[in-house]
Amino acid sequence: MRCSDCRRYKTNECYANPIAEDWDGAESYSCFVPKAEQPSLGTMTNCAYHPEREAVGACANCGRLICPECKIVLGGKLYCNPCTDKMFTRKAETRENEQHLETELNNVQAWSDRASVLGQQGEYQEAIDCCDKALEIDPKFVGAWYNKGVSLDNLGQLQEAIECFERALEINSMFFLAWDGKGRVLGKLGEYHKSMDCCNKALEVNPNLDSAWNTKGLSLVNQGEYQEAIGCFDKALQINPEFELAWSGKGLVFIRLGQLQEAMECYDRALEINQNLEFVWHRKGDCLEGLGRHREAIECYDKSLEIDSQNAEVWNCKGNALGYSGRDKDAIACYDKALEINPNMDFVWCSKGVSLGALGRFKEAIDCCDKALQINPQYAEVWSNKGLFLKALGRKQEAADSYRKFIEFAPDRYAAQVREVKNIIRQLEGGT
Repeated sequence: MRCSDCRRYKTNECYANPIAEDWDGAESYSCFVPKAEQPSLGTMTNCAYHPEREAVGACANCGRLICPECKIVLGGKLYCNPCTDKMFTRKAETRENEQHLETELNNVQAWSDRASVLGQQGEYQEAIDCCDKALEIDPKFVGAWYNKGVSLDNLGQLQEAIECFERALEINSMFFLAWDGKGRVLGKLGEYHKSMDCCNKALEVNPNLDSAWNTKGLSLVNQGEYQEAIGCFDKALQINPEFELAWSGKGLVFIRLGQLQEAMECYDRALEINQNLEFVWHRKGDCLEGLGRHREAIECYDKSLEIDSQNAEVWNCKGNALGYSGRDKDAIACYDKALEINPNMDFVWCSKGVSLGALGRFKEAIDCCDKALQINPQYAEVWSNKGLFLKALGRKQEAADSYRKFIEFAPDRYAAQVREVKNIIRQLEGGT
């Protein structure tokens, strides 16, 4: 396929739009940017917003050089994020911008472009509305189906997202971004083999699609194929050394392999690129906790909670780190915060009970055990803890009954604890 203006094929050599990822599958396209606005590829330097990254073009509005992360394509022209924000914000500062927006939104491409911008701003429902407007004009516009799928994915509406990616692929089976998007969602649904099939389809069309290598790597991790997963993440990083999600994925492999120091190095690299990855701060905290470095782990959990204060699992992890540090009162406050967000987390009730027991508050600890057992009656560790707290209160027969429940539900790896508990039961019931 050739650009209708510069007559080059749509590859990285296209004069005004060196990145081909915005192709919408149309029979023709234009990469035209007025000559005065075109950067010289031979003299191009680095991005104005990310000086460490190579520029791929210049904003048609302000003229600043921009990298792929900053690039937005509107009507065949490149714009930087600040300029598109001014163009598409609902609270336009001037009537001139409002008129420009009205003009831009009279065509299907502009609706799809606006959806892309809104999606980057986290306005997913509004992005979907824009995609629907585009599809009312042209039901076969694959870019709108793709953007709608991405926003549905971000809203957690995974089946609906898959349907959108499939509609795009019905129109153009070579649209590799839709294969990548479908693979990513299938991975979230635990359909790892199907996810990899989609990634392979995307990579057949574009073997340099870093996100597809990353998605394939994650599916391999979840199937226990760790060395193959590392190969995929390394391939993604060979294509794009600044791909923070690939660094994070590689770190996850090292966690699964028990190589916590190597995992932390990967997470540090991801955080050098993007400080706002709350799940990476979380995972780094887990590594530090596993190494017994509780204070540093707490600092990482705090960083994660600064970004997302409603993550109950991170509150629980912080509570555990505080508990291991002997700060049980502070740990209980963290567990309470986690349970305020999600009261159905049996393991948090278990952890809270442990901290209350450490403070000698055995009746409250037993109440926490009962809460956990209401959620999961076969939670062996909680039955053991409850037996311990009942024993501390002198309620010997109840303690023995709880320990028997522990034996009933204990997995095989608890064989040593089972032998110990059997001895405790004999002592409680007056045996030798």
